[in-house]
Amino acid sequence: MGWRGLTLVHVQFLSELDEEGSMLSDIAAAMGTTKQYAGRLAKESADKGLIFIHDNPNDRRAVLVHPTDRGRAFLEDACAVRRELEDAFFEGAEAAQRQAFLSTLDAMLSRR
Repeated sequence: MGWRGLTLVHVQFLSELDEEGSMLSDIAAAMGTTKQYAGRLAKESADKGLIFIHDNPNDRRAVLVHPTDRGRAFLEDACAVRRELEDAFFEGAEAAQRQAFLSTLDAMLSRR
């Protein structure tokens, strides 16, 4: 879809953002990674115009991260690709089989 230099981890990063702004420490915790790595992803995402960062008015030591319209579009496109891949993978499977597999996969991926 024309997105270059972005990976699944950028999708995960953007999916953790709140429209009202998210703190890097909260994003890192939700991703199960370090604040430093979340900061690196924030810089990469800001450089690509997917997010904007500004000072947190409630905490002078922290910043807030917000998605941009471009970031929302990237996340929408990534979700569309996932749906296409799921449809191809589950072609011929019953809806209950698909749901059971995805529920099991989500449970496995959420274990830390």
